[in-house]
Amino acid sequence: MKKCYLDSNILINLKNTKSSFHKKTKELLVSLVNNSYNLCISSLVLDEFLHQFQHILKFQKKRDILKKVLYALESVMSLPKLKLVNPPLSKKNHLKIVGYMKDYNLLPRDAYHFLIMKENKIGYFATFDKDFREVFREGKINDVFSVI
Repeated sequence: MKKCYLDSNILINLKNTKSSFHKKTKELLVSLVNNSYNLCISSLVLDEFLHQFQHILKFQKKRDILKKVLYALESVMSLPKLKLVNPPLSKKNHLKIVGYMKDYNLLPRDAYHFLIMKENKIGYFATFDKDFREVFREGKINDVFSVI
């Protein structure tokens, strides 16, 4: 079965109904599931999603924000064919981050996402992030949806 790593911006646009990418994101996820992809996220993706989603809601009461954040997280966790993947346990593999930053002009977090994809043999990536251009250009990972 094919695996597609979801960037946090995919989750944010899915849950932010005011986003101009909301509809496209929903269509993408339906298409991925219908085409037998496992959807993969890591704790790093969840951390970024929670941080950004909470920021979107910043003008609401804290109690309301936490309820909405919990609801959003529960709905993300209930996505069909969703799998949680982990970064490598090997210390040596974490040293690859700096090479990915250099080779593909990635920021550290994006290099970690790439490391997680490689470690878990994930061949596809859904993102709106232009920072992965070099990775896609080199064919190291397949872009299923991006603004590039």
